[in-house]
Amino acid sequence: MDAVKNYSDKPANPREIKHICLVTAVISFILSGSQVLLDPVINSDGILYISTAYHLQNDDWQTASQQYNWLFFPLIIAQLSSLTGLSLEYSAYILNAFFTAITCTSFLLIIKEFGGKDKTTLWFASLIILCFPNLNEYRNLIIRDHGYWAFYLLSCYFFIKACQQTSIKSILLLLTSSSMATLFRVEGLLFTLLLPVFTVIVHSSSLNNKTKLTVQALAALLVITLVYIASGDQQVKGFTKTSQLEHALEKPFEKIEQSIEITKSYIEDLSPQGFSNKYAPTILACTFILILITEVTSAISPFYALMLLMGFLKQNDFQKHPFFIPWIYLILINVIILCGFLALRFFLAGRYPIPLALILLIPLPFIAVIIYQKFQNKIFSLNQVKLIKFTAALFAILSVDGLISMGASKIYLKDAGQWIAANKSSHDSLFTNDQIVSFYATGEHKNRIRETSFKKVLRKIEKGQLNKFDLLAVQLDHKNFDKKPLLFKLMATKPLKIFSNRRGDSVFIFKS
Repeated sequence: MDAVKNYSDKPANPREIKHICLVTAVISFILSGSQVLLDPVINSDGILYISTAYHLQNDDWQTASQQYNWLFFPLIIAQLSSLTGLSLEYSAYILNAFFTAITCTSFLLIIKEFGGKDKTTLWFASLIILCFPNLNEYRNLIIRDHGYWAFYLLSCYFFIKACQQTSIKSILLLLTSSSMATLFRVEGLLFTLLLPVFTVIVHSSSLNNKTKLTVQALAALLVITLVYIASGDQQVKGFTKTSQLEHALEKPFEKIEQSIEITKSYIEDLSPQGFSNKYAPTILACTFILILITEVTSAISPFYALMLLMGFLKQNDFQKHPFFIPWIYLILINVIILCGFLALRFFLAGRYPIPLALILLIPLPFIAVIIYQKFQNKIFSLNQVKLIKFTAALFAILSVDGLISMGASKIYLKDAGQWIAANKSSHDSLFTNDQIVSFYATGEHKNRIRETSFKKVLRKIEKGQLNKFDLLAVQLDHKNFDKKPLLFKLMATKPLKIFSNRRGDSVFIFKS
């Protein structure tokens, strides 16, 4: 599409590009900070990372690797906490804000390499990535994905640079950034292996012998490193997840075979004659594709997806862009990764398709510039102008919605845990059926507990199995609120303290 060309007679100079990137990074930090302030409650995965980081901070590698076998993210949390004196939880929030800022600025750099060298396109790119709902949704969550997204997108930037001109420097930068992504999520290994291969194949005829030998040496070094890691000691295995990588490569094929057999059994129930069994693989494939399309559309956000679709229907020159094939290559690698997740679990967690969504967003700033320039030049009809204004208003509403959670607050869980921590003695034992309450009540050194359902809690109270605890902090959600009288009856005492949110979810703290 024409949007991949520069739309300004005067492209932004390096200083202006740095200014736009800096402003984007600063706004990203502000957004991350505001999200934490609005919802300052740790998530379940965060409890695991913080607990692991605590053991690493105290040089207890054995316990840390038993809790979690992918130690890089907890390690840098522990290191930052030791350097700054901040708590492990706030150190994790700072790291995530830093990584998200890298993600946003890397997106701008990719847009620049695709031809968006003018300020208008770069500012639109900044607006789009900063308002991206599904990225903002995870800003306040302590998850390793923030680090993965940052270095993954940075490796995509160096990949595009290497596709322009392959050199030892570009390959090294590509390998370094993709290897860093691998330290956060094992999927990064695919990019570490496949992206340099693509660049070398594309430029094989133009590379000199010295560069070819260097690339071959780097490839050999990478293979040797992987072999060493596979046979390394326990401390190294804590960083590598080698056994899980082997499992991840083998398990999808086993799962697909099992799923086909299950589908055949289901078809036989519908059609006992067995004539339709041959359609089982096709039915399974269609289901996979439907789940994939639905989840990817959701990850992009339906609004962004619709804008992309309309842009491609109206303009098709993007296929002629010199980076169209590398763009498709990145999409295919991400689709392969998502298919692996689908085969293993038959579902996709909401954040899994985000790396693909970030790549699919690349044409969007160019589409926005086309619309903006036509609007400025008054090319649109009156009805089209009304549609554009409506679209802009919808974009603003969805952007705000992505930053402000409309769900019920979980701060009551944090308040309950902190109240327990402040009021219980060091000798008091605690039972709770909520991970967040347990974390704030017992401290960073405790691993996340396995939550007990409310029905099981009632049975344990009835059987006297919880009498050994000095304090009971029972979380009751609004769906089970009709069971509150039964809880009070079994406890035969009033709670010391009650913490609730506006929806009616509560934590009742009893003294045995």
